[in-house]
Amino acid sequence: MQFVLLAAVWWLSDQAAVPSQLPSQRQVADHAATDVMMTSQVLRALEIRGLVTRALDPADGRVKRLTVTAAGQRLAVRTVPGSATCR
Repeated sequence: MQFVLLAAVWWLSDQAAVPSQLPSQRQVADHAATDVMMTSQVLRALEIRGLVTRALDPADGRVKRLTVTAAGQRLAVRTVPGSATCR
């Protein structure tokens, strides 16, 4: 599940044109078709491992915006088939 959610955050973050469009936890859960509470727990574990960051949305304190760290991006590129050639 960590791999699926890391890949989802990586892909959705890459699609964001500006920081306010970074994916929320809810968007990642919807994209990955996972339970919102479980998604939150797994994303917390990924954050602890230094693979993603979660920051409060300045416009809505209930929303957390997600990004993949440099370490998370390196891991995603190594593990997502074909991603190295897409960069």
